[in-house]
Amino acid sequence: MYILTIILPIKNLQKLLYKSKSIHNIYVGCRILVPIKKRYITGIIIKIQFLNKNTRKVNFKKIKKILDYYPIINKNLIILLKKISQYNSYPICKMLLNIIPKNIQKKKIITNIKKKQKKKHTPLIINENNFFKRINIYIKIIKKFISNKCQILFLTTKLYLTKEIFKILNKKIKIKIEILHSKIKNKIQIWNNILKNKTSIIIGTRSAIFTPFYKLGLIIIDDEHSEYYKENKQWTYNSRNIGILRAKIEKSLIILGSCAPSIKSFYNFQIGKYKQLNKINIKDKKNKISIIKKKIDISNTLLKKIKDNLKKNNKIIFILNNNYIYLIKCKKCQWKPKCNICNKYYIKNKKNIICNICCVIKKNYKFCIKCNSLMEKENLNMHLIYKKITKILPKIKIFKINNIIKKNTDKINIIIISDIKLILFNKFNNIKLIILHNNDNILSTNNYKIIENYIHNMINYIEEIKGLLKNNEIIILTKYPKNNLLNNISKYTYEILIKKIIKERKIINFPPFTKEIIITYINKTKNNIIIFLKEIRKITLQWFQKKKINFQILNLIKFIKNKNLYSGKIFLHNRSKKNILKFIKYIKYKIKKKYNYKINTDFI
Repeated sequence: MYILTIILPIKNLQKLLYKSKSIHNIYVGCRILVPIKKRYITGIIIKIQFLNKNTRKVNFKKIKKILDYYPIINKNLIILLKKISQYNSYPICKMLLNIIPKNIQKKKIITNIKKKQKKKHTPLIINENNFFKRINIYIKIIKKFISNKCQILFLTTKLYLTKEIFKILNKKIKIKIEILHSKIKNKIQIWNNILKNKTSIIIGTRSAIFTPFYKLGLIIIDDEHSEYYKENKQWTYNSRNIGILRAKIEKSLIILGSCAPSIKSFYNFQIGKYKQLNKINIKDKKNKISIIKKKIDISNTLLKKIKDNLKKNNKIIFILNNNYIYLIKCKKCQWKPKCNICNKYYIKNKKNIICNICCVIKKNYKFCIKCNSLMEKENLNMHLIYKKITKILPKIKIFKINNIIKKNTDKINIIIISDIKLILFNKFNNIKLIILHNNDNILSTNNYKIIENYIHNMINYIEEIKGLLKNNEIIILTKYPKNNLLNNISKYTYEILIKKIIKERKIINFPPFTKEIIITYINKTKNNIIIFLKEIRKITLQWFQKKKINFQILNLIKFIKNKNLYSGKIFLHNRSKKNILKFIKYIKYKIKKKYNYKINTDFI
């Protein structure tokens, strides 16, 4: 008799045990039909063990049917999910609900191919500030792995980039390539092709890291420094970190590409843990970087520079820092709904349309009240800058770009964009002035993680501009021109700046010199957040008294204006990964189900 440990896609249900007389054609990772109450549900086998006669007799239910001849999720992916569950204190069943396509229970995936063992590889860093040159380096490596009949996973940050990379790879490599992200409908068909080795390359966003492969040989993570690889909505994970962990388990090569590698990657390269494939010339300083103080968005000094460039028929680009607040407007008539109380525009929330000032909520609607056309989202910062420039320079042609366009931009003078890579694919000519806008809200925070992301965003913009355009002027708009962080970004090259940050981190004993866990609790009232943070502090002191293991503690309380909620974060640092994992178990035991909190680990 054999006992099968099965995970079912049911909320708040971890594992169930079922019995089987034989294990012929039964493998870990196969789907199986099992009885639960008065119905049959599809589950996934994660463990098979022999039941001895000496063990106590328990009336296990029998399995109904085996749905697959070969696993749809391999052992390595199950090991990966178990580790993530251990690190982040999150149930595997909930992870599977998010990873596996919904229609997977209806259709069969049948494969009968055996895997071959692969050699272990060290992570490689590609430091190249020109996007197209970086892609060409990837293509050379991809061709080698295709010749060895290995599959490749290519991760990128945004949906429009998956399509553009697909076009580039399709021209240069004649092989089956698929795009995979959360909005793709035919996931079941793509999974089937991957497991049967019909698809060689998968290009996707962060969720594609959990795709099951027949023979995964190479993982490429482009813009590895980006915060877009972090998922915080359903369950917390970082695709970059999981990619490195998966490469270790699968024994495949991982490439971390960026124009400005993250602090962790740079530090790991310094200590010899990672290898760098290429090195850009750090002495190249053709772009002028200047900081302009702003009381308003467009000051007199900035206006002079704009007018001088317009006289020479040069294009000007405003690049906005990430802004997740959107207005809602009609596609045809451009009508924007306003609040009846304060006469301000409504913003788009996750479920509703809400007034940002008096918090009046309206139900979500898809169609315009005036012309019955479809409504769309517009970046709030883009709208405000567009309004201000049109008032000052009414005759100048201004264009807002959120995506790739086919429109001719020769007659456009000023362009407002939300992402630097949009310059690549829209092909603008005569760009001589680049203005970096909307940065000050980050400079005032005490969350070192947000500041780290901000540094990388700013360096990323500057390095990408250097790689794309030459002899340009870059302007950073700020209310704090004497800020040390901004002055360091404008004065030093990427390498010198990152080395300075690593030295500071060593003194204060912060990552990458320590391991970190972040415990997040979100609530409507601030007092509940304070009580929760105090309780975590008490638990850490109790742990210190028992085990004599100290943790560095950093508190952070933040008000999320769009959702009218308070977010409480506590950062805990320790040099040992084992100590942190033991401490997570201790927290779970002490708090139990008192608070609906999230645990996020950052070990890799």
